[in-house]
Amino acid sequence: MMLEAEIPYSKGSRALSKNAGTILDVAPMLGFEVFTNTKHSAVNVAAMKWRVLTKYSERQSDISLVTEDGASNNKAAAKLLRQPFKVCFPHNLKRVVLFSTGMTGKPNQNKDLAIVISSMSRMA
Repeated sequence: MMLEAEIPYSKGSRALSKNAGTILDVAPMLGFEVFTNTKHSAVNVAAMKWRVLTKYSERQSDISLVTEDGASNNKAAAKLLRQPFKVCFPHNLKRVVLFSTGMTGKPNQNKDLAIVISSMSRMA
């Protein structure tokens, strides 16, 4: 997520005057909680997110876009909370590399390279 420098810094911050006018890469996070449920269902994930929103007096509609990995429980939790969802860029990029090298995917999209990579890893 790219933000103007004024957004992540509070008023009067020295970092603001140093970085004003530049674009920063930041990962805004509302909370850092321990997930204590043993079942990572969409309902449990949504409940934890709801608790974090409630803790800070936020509503689901206050979140303009949820960006997480592409796990089905994360996608379903966003639907339960009626929040827009996109898989984050680094996770999508990783999937592109894995699929293009034949390291994942059914059917395998690059069997020849997957064989080469597999044989190289056995040599190491």
